[in-house]
Amino acid sequence: MVGKSQLALISSYVLTVFGMAFVGVLVPLAGDLGRELQVSAADLGLAITMFSVPSAVAATMFGSAVDKLGLRLGHMLGGFIIFSADLVLYFSHGKFELYAAFLISGTGFAIISAAAPALIMAISSPETEARAMSLWASYAPAGLSFGLMLAVLSGGAHGDWRFALAVHAALMLGVTLLCLAVPNVAPTSPHGGADGWKDLVWAFTDRGVVRLAIAASIPPAIGYGTVLVVPSLFASAYQMPLATSSTIMALVNLTTIAGSVLAGVAMSVRVRPVLLYGAAAFAGAIAQILIFHPTGMLGLAIAALVIWTAAVGILMAISMAILPDILSDLSRSGAAAGLVSQAIAVGSVATPTLYFAVLSHSQGAAYSAIACVSLLLSVVVLPAWRSATTTLAPR
Repeated sequence: MVGKSQLALISSYVLTVFGMAFVGVLVPLAGDLGRELQVSAADLGLAITMFSVPSAVAATMFGSAVDKLGLRLGHMLGGFIIFSADLVLYFSHGKFELYAAFLISGTGFAIISAAAPALIMAISSPETEARAMSLWASYAPAGLSFGLMLAVLSGGAHGDWRFALAVHAALMLGVTLLCLAVPNVAPTSPHGGADGWKDLVWAFTDRGVVRLAIAASIPPAIGYGTVLVVPSLFASAYQMPLATSSTIMALVNLTTIAGSVLAGVAMSVRVRPVLLYGAAAFAGAIAQILIFHPTGMLGLAIAALVIWTAAVGILMAISMAILPDILSDLSRSGAAAGLVSQAIAVGSVATPTLYFAVLSHSQGAAYSAIACVSLLLSVVVLPAWRSATTTLAPR
């Protein structure tokens, strides 16, 4: 039987995945959507970028608000906001509503991505906290993949992007109501918590949280850039249709989830997170070199992609799993999670411009250099390195 805590954690994870699926469900239907709303591919690309803007600008502020509102209200507010974005886009007739829908959904997702880690830290036992945080860190590939599947099964079957959006809205509303199972508690501390701007100042000045935010933002940014450019590079290097290389990338990207689960299992048996992080970063750097230096062997390139995506899953999982251990004040867990989400979102906004600029010059070596230097930076700034014996033992 599923207990109340388990139901709350499941509801929180599913809500995060469904929120991310707002982007995934529209990507394969973008052509039909663009023709009906009379918007260009550039307009659609800008709209998708707007999904990350609220997190990039104000995720820390949203996290601070969650600390005050309570976890149930935070989850449900975020869910209802994304549900409203579904409605805005469903009844849209042009570019303005398209942009508004993605901004609204991004705002809801920013709130959820701050509330969910705070919930895990609030109600998980020390023995399950690492696994729960690791699994939650897989929300991006899980959400995008779920959205793609939903688009194929609903929009693809009926040839109507509005129908696919309506299905997403119904699911979003259902799981939002399921979040009534989430306890409406706020993180507590002996200080009774801080107020408003003090939370924000603390998040941006706590060295451990800032270092973790920087480290956590790097793997998903590189992963995002890799997903954007690999289909075109593989199609050119291995003489295959773009649809085939895109399918390969989409399927391999699911390995990120396996990496997150693997990291959670490893940490639960007391494998040192810092050592696992370093090993995953090294494996990821090697994989990036193999991906962007075609050998003519497609099997080797796909294997390198699998290693890379698994490494991203491990790196993201560890970043989230060590968050509770570096907090000096648990009453500000929402603000801390918000800052981490904000750093990740900033990377998501900046990555497409950088990677497509390099793609225009077809410089595979540049991608490898960007990845290797960035991964080294993430290893150096990861706050867990300040203690060589860091584990996720019960506190």
